[in-house]
Amino acid sequence: MDKVRVYHHEGSTSIYYYCPGCKHHHSVPTPRWNWNGSVEFPTVTPSVKHTAPPSHYCCHYFITDGKFHYCGDCSHSLSGQVVDMLPPETGEEDDTGNSN
Repeated sequence: MDKVRVYHHEGSTSIYYYCPGCKHHHSVPTPRWNWNGSVEFPTVTPSVKHTAPPSHYCCHYFITDGKFHYCGDCSHSLSGQVVDMLPPETGEEDDTGNSN
């Protein structure tokens, strides 16, 4: 089961995935972040940190072998936990207002 989608645009590549901590999608550009090339068991380094000022919301994690390793500074309920990644289509109806 794929855990990420790969997008190519104007010579750059990004991976797109659902975050169960934030309950929406994130993406990161490669090679700015190193990605092992696996869509089933992705590993991304270094850590990824999304913030939303001025609310001070934070989602900070490592992705290793298809699992989120959420750091302790996360604002959401999965802070400090290790959680399996879900398929990238998870939650798309929440992001767009439409079902898949």
